[in-house]
Amino acid sequence: TSDTPDGPMLSKPVPQYVSYVNRVVAEIIETERTYVKSLEDIIQGYLEYLEENDNIKVGSDDVNCLFSNIRSIYDFSKVFLSELEQCEREPIKVAECFVRNNKGFVIYTEYCTNYPGAVEVLTKFMKDPELSEFFKNRQQKLGHGLPLGAYLLRPVQRILKYHLLLQNIWKSFEKDEEGYDILEQAFKHMTSMAHHINNMKRRHEHAIKIQEIQSQLEDYTGDDLTRLGELVLESSFRVHGARASRHIFLFEKEILI
Repeated sequence: TSDTPDGPMLSKPVPQYVSYVNRVVAEIIETERTYVKSLEDIIQGYLEYLEENDNIKVGSDDVNCLFSNIRSIYDFSKVFLSELEQCEREPIKVAECFVRNNKGFVIYTEYCTNYPGAVEVLTKFMKDPELSEFFKNRQQKLGHGLPLGAYLLRPVQRILKYHLLLQNIWKSFEKDEEGYDILEQAFKHMTSMAHHINNMKRRHEHAIKIQEIQSQLEDYTGDDLTRLGELVLESSFRVHGARASRHIFLFEKEILI
């Protein structure tokens, strides 16, 4: 301390060094808190409002497709956030929290697989002047800076970002450092989960594409297209001397022209 004419002057507190790992851990917890709040906003601000107001011309099937299992994700995320907040920002404890809850993240598969359908439903709503106006007014009433579509994307973004955040912590540890194995396990678990969800989304989109192709074929007598394996390539080409172009579907087991 040093003295001044007005009395002793207290020394300024020395700023604490915040490591990169500390910042990443803080980011995981803070962004999880924001994320859980956004799930709550979707459920209370939109889903429950639509369920409680019969005068809004939205069918139950569309509502189910639009919001999928978001309530289950919210319930899981609330508990997960509570556990994260008890980790005292310790990176190893945070990693243990991810490992402990690994199986719970499976609920995201349904939501992410269904997400393209939700986008279709919301796009349909936006083409309806009355519904478009309703959602715009609802957004303003809730004080949201972004429309519902941006909020519905958040669970997809969140589950696919966990492994990237964990990787940032894991890479900062040495192999012989205490807790390295737990961090590696957490990172690998969430990487596997992200790959699983992306794979399920791809399979779902592939199945829909095959159904669309099958429905467009006339007088087709071959095997069901779902038995031909993955669709590897789809394209058009011209045959010399022919006026019309041909369309080719290359499957793993067969070529369809």
